[in-house]
Amino acid sequence: MLNDYNDPSERRSLSLDDTSSTEESQDDTRLSLEPSTDVIPYIGQKFETHDTAYEFYSKFAKRCGFSIRRHRTEGKDGIGKGLTRRYFVCHRAGNTPVKATSDTKSQRNRKSSRCGCQAYMRISRNIDMGVSEWRVTGFANHHNHELLEPNQVRFLPAYRTISDADKLRIQMFAKSGISVQQMMRLMELEKHVEPGYLPFTEKDVRNLIQSFRKVSQNEEGIDLLRMCKSIKEKEPNFKYDFTLDQNNMLTGIAWSYASSVQSYEIFGDAVVFDTTHRLAAFDLPLGIWVGMNNYGMPCFFGCVLLQEENVQSFTWALKVFLNFMNGKAPRTILTDQNTCLREAISVEMPKTKHALCVWLTMAKFPSWFNSVLGERYNEWKVEFYRLYNLERPDDFEHGWREMVAVAVDFRDQMGEQQIMQQNLQNICLKTGTPMEAHAASVLTPFAFSKLQDELVLAAHYASVPMGEGVFLVRHHTKMDGGQKVLWIPHEELLSCNCNSFEFSGILCRHALRVLSTLNFFQIPERYLLIRWRRVNFVPSNLVQGIGSSSNEQAEQVQALQSMVSTLVSEASKSKERMDFASREISVLLSRIKDLSVSFSDSTNCSHRG
Repeated sequence: MLNDYNDPSERRSLSLDDTSSTEESQDDTRLSLEPSTDVIPYIGQKFETHDTAYEFYSKFAKRCGFSIRRHRTEGKDGIGKGLTRRYFVCHRAGNTPVKATSDTKSQRNRKSSRCGCQAYMRISRNIDMGVSEWRVTGFANHHNHELLEPNQVRFLPAYRTISDADKLRIQMFAKSGISVQQMMRLMELEKHVEPGYLPFTEKDVRNLIQSFRKVSQNEEGIDLLRMCKSIKEKEPNFKYDFTLDQNNMLTGIAWSYASSVQSYEIFGDAVVFDTTHRLAAFDLPLGIWVGMNNYGMPCFFGCVLLQEENVQSFTWALKVFLNFMNGKAPRTILTDQNTCLREAISVEMPKTKHALCVWLTMAKFPSWFNSVLGERYNEWKVEFYRLYNLERPDDFEHGWREMVAVAVDFRDQMGEQQIMQQNLQNICLKTGTPMEAHAASVLTPFAFSKLQDELVLAAHYASVPMGEGVFLVRHHTKMDGGQKVLWIPHEELLSCNCNSFEFSGILCRHALRVLSTLNFFQIPERYLLIRWRRVNFVPSNLVQGIGSSSNEQAEQVQALQSMVSTLVSEASKSKERMDFASREISVLLSRIKDLSVSFSDSTNCSHRG
């Protein structure tokens, strides 16, 4: 009876009765060492090495529906007679070891599959005429648990293996930017196996990529820091920050450009923090801060590369971002459903409204529904967009992917070509009203098209005064319902309970209908937001600095901005006008730069950098 084990947690948990098996016999040494073709182990079966015996028993166990592990040994290589006996047992043999509890250190509550199974195979070493051999001296195949089906047993850890050739191929795929799902599908096609029948799982591939990352993480971090320092030397306003762990390993690095900080000053009211991307080569989480500029295009604010997706990492990332942006938090931040990120935002940006980004959520639709719906997925997606009245995000996602490339490649592009193409488009007035013409001269084509749609629809609504500056705006085909618009004359303040302006910064059809009723021929300036105008205003600190020393100069700045806005509006109506304006402005700028600046002028125009 075996009653002692190398592992104290398994002591007396497995009783192997030597008398239940045929004892070793000297006569059996005359048996041939030829490889046995039998598929079931038997007493007296011989193997050249104990590893060969283990492989044979493992194949037998896989056919039966369980896996095995090496258990107790007798003897030790290099000491006395050396290794003389080995035991291989079912992976569910033994009992769950009891861990010592500690009040100061939390213990992981990991479930164990061990249930005291008695199945085993014992082999003993014998030397005959100087030849070493291993014989089966004990075998029992009685299990106290259900055995797995063939399509289930392949998921046991013992049978999930990645060959050296596959490891090299996975590393090559990772460096080329292929996702883990794409890797799996590609290797399934190469090996001609059904989906899900590779000898390893997605989790195994991700763990392997993680091991690649651990080997090269320090060198990659050094290269990344060296690149940031190089850019900082060339561009002093470039910003970056990083953090190290207690082992002096890089755990996070973030960066942003001077132009990104300037863009954030105007377009940072609503920010998307996209953490759904990963750096393909080493599977690192990549977070990107983006917004939308006045031309409706993605606007890059900064990005961060993290080692882990936890509350501590996201907290550090948000602190660094606020530091980059001079402490200015966005009014609204949109993310995916990451709970750790949500907790970090509530602490670092308590006054910022946190919402889920519909595009980031929809980006996960393929992984959620593709396998369920199969070929009908595309049909379902089209119906989903139609049902919820959503625009197809193809163009937006294309711009999103460009922003990811920008972040990783350290390039800072703002889509100047697309902006120029918008400016060259001829604007067509649909209503012919002075209000529409005024908006067309101020707003970018993207923003004007949104406002123009509301102006066209406003003509279908009736505006009925309700007293005390309240108007009821209702569609002409309906007898009840409608939206209430509040008008405060002395402040020229509009407020509609549809909250469209608060959401998008574009006046709704209800408010525009009230302005028409009040005989307005221009939209009040406060409802033509800076973020949607053709020409961005100079930073507020510059205007305030000028205004504090000279009101006349502040008025001149505002007048100049108005003229520039009109210039861009008129020049964008044709390519000839645009070319002419570009040439003349270049000459004008050269002449202005040649003018000397007096000390008093420079003092009046001074501002904080």
